[in-house]
Amino acid sequence: MADRSQPSADCKGITIIGVDCATQPNRTGIARGEIENGRPAIRNLELGDRRRTPAVVLREWLGATSERPTLLALDAPLGWPVGMGAALHDHRAGRPVEIHPDDMFKRITDRCVKEWTGKTPLEVGADRIARTAHSALSLLDCLRGATNEEIPLKWCLTPWTGIRAVEVYPALTLRALDIEGNGYKGSREEHRAARASLVKGLKAHIDFGSDQGNQMETSDDLVDAVVCVQAGFDFLCGRCVNPPQDRMDTIRREGWIWFQRANHDGRG
Repeated sequence: MADRSQPSADCKGITIIGVDCATQPNRTGIARGEIENGRPAIRNLELGDRRRTPAVVLREWLGATSERPTLLALDAPLGWPVGMGAALHDHRAGRPVEIHPDDMFKRITDRCVKEWTGKTPLEVGADRIARTAHSALSLLDCLRGATNEEIPLKWCLTPWTGIRAVEVYPALTLRALDIEGNGYKGSREEHRAARASLVKGLKAHIDFGSDQGNQMETSDDLVDAVVCVQAGFDFLCGRCVNPPQDRMDTIRREGWIWFQRANHDGRG
C-alpha cells in the first residue's frame, strides 16, 4: 500500500489548483481545492474556452485566494533534457548527434519514474507533448505578469507565501490510489462509463459535489484536473519520491515529476 501520510497543520491553509494542461483552451481542465478533514475538497471546477481562457480563470481564482499560499499542480513537463540543449547548440544539418538518444530525449525524472513505477513518461524531448509543455510555461509566464509574483517551482515542504508550482502526472496518482486509469479518455459511451467508474473511485479520496462529479463524467480533462489536485495534496503530505540530491543542479533545469511512493518491485 502507498504511504497515506496526513497533511501537517501548516498545510491546512493552502489552496491547491490542478491544471490539466493542453495547447487548446477548451481542452484545459482546471480545479481548485482546499484541504478539509485531512483530504482535498474541490471548490471550483472549470473547462477553459476561447473567451474564458485558462489564464482568465486562473487569474480570477488566484485573486480570490491571494491571502492563502497556493500550489499550482500542472500536468505537463516544465523543462527539457539538459543533454538536448548541449547536443543541439552547435549542431549542423547532416552531421551526427554526438549523444545517446536517452541522454538527449529523457530527463532524469523520466528515468526515475520508470525505475520506481515501471511506467515511461512521454519524452518532452521527442514527443508532441513538447507543445503542451510550451503552452504550460507560457501560461505560467502569463500568470506571473497578472499576479506580479515570481511563481517559482516548489522543491521542498517548507512553508511559503504566495504561489508555487509543481509538475505532476495524473496516471501515476491514479495508480497509487489503486484506481483503474485505462479507457476513460474519449467521447464515446464506453469512455464515459469508464469515467463514471473512475469518479466513483476518486470519491473515496477527494470531496466533491454531485454536480462536479457529473462534470467530470463528461470530460476527461476535468477528471485529470481533479487528479492533479490530489497529486498536489500528495506532495504536501510528503508522499512523493524526492529528487536525488546529488543531481539537483541538473534537475532544477529539467524539472521533476512529483509522484507518490506506491510500492513497485519491493520499493516504496
